[in-house]
Amino acid sequence: MSSDRKAELRALAKETFYHAFDTYMRKQSLSGDSQSSPRAEMAVMVLGVGFPLDEVRPLSCQAVGHDYDDLDNTEVNDVNGDYALQLVDSLAALAVLGDRDRFDVSVRQAIASVHFDRDVTVQVFEVTIRMLGGLLAAHQIATDTTRSFFLPWYNNELLALAADLGARLLPAFATPTGLPLARVNLQRGIARSDNTETCAAGAGSLVLEFAVLSRLTGNPAFELAARRAFFAVWNRRSDLNLVGNTIDAVTGQWRHAVGGIGAGIDSFYEYAAKAYVLLGEDEWWRTWENGNAALMRHVRVADGFLVSRVVFRRATQSLHEGADSSWALRAVSGGEYAQRPSRERDN
Repeated sequence: MSSDRKAELRALAKETFYHAFDTYMRKQSLSGDSQSSPRAEMAVMVLGVGFPLDEVRPLSCQAVGHDYDDLDNTEVNDVNGDYALQLVDSLAALAVLGDRDRFDVSVRQAIASVHFDRDVTVQVFEVTIRMLGGLLAAHQIATDTTRSFFLPWYNNELLALAADLGARLLPAFATPTGLPLARVNLQRGIARSDNTETCAAGAGSLVLEFAVLSRLTGNPAFELAARRAFFAVWNRRSDLNLVGNTIDAVTGQWRHAVGGIGAGIDSFYEYAAKAYVLLGEDEWWRTWENGNAALMRHVRVADGFLVSRVVFRRATQSLHEGADSSWALRAVSGGEYAQRPSRERDN
């Protein structure tokens, strides 16, 4: 790819990001009733098209938050908790794009508007990778004195929010197996009637964020919970070294015992490779190597991957998943096309 084409795509990516982010944060203008009171006008003007709710629908530009009218609407409620999700999820992107002024302003807005004392039931995995990860990334950027995004006024407020959120997620891990339940209420914890089914990716893709939270706060509970959950999945792998898709968090029995690299499984392997890079512990590398080798042997075909049953010693290939382009990125991060990734250690 030519340098001109790279520059063109870089500019397009930046333009696309700001189109979405600015729409989410943009103040609404009044329409229709010219008799609106000054108080009503002020109430409207301080809100963005989406902010402080979580998202904006791309066509209607309708703000989306938690669906209190249909609490079973997991498509919306799993990730949206009325905590300015899109703002937090975009903080690190502002730094990547080199926008120090907007990063500074947006960190201030997050500190002023985000809290988690809400009666909402959300998905542990989604909230971890987007809210918890977003808070931790922005905290690390804001406190890095070696880079231009250091904020001298910042006083660890995002880390405090991350610690509060992490504590509210921990009740999900209180199962006999250590596998977290898929969902947790941020005020009330876990109800006995909650569904006990979770997936390998959801249970096993938490260690990066939880380990960073533990290292930054000095509280080992987060990392220990996520580590136990990851290996609770891996230790229940089949004789083929394949993990299944969905599993019962209470009994530890596979519900949907098929392996592959698609939804429900994919990021489990990704987190094994990245945990080694982040933490430098060999058990993470061994898990990646063994798991990836099993996928290459039992699941991969010439033009993609198959969904394979893992309940038997011999894999039964059943459904073609197609060529998952994201797997190439995971394989590179895990050293599939290079030597074992090296880590820089402080001496």
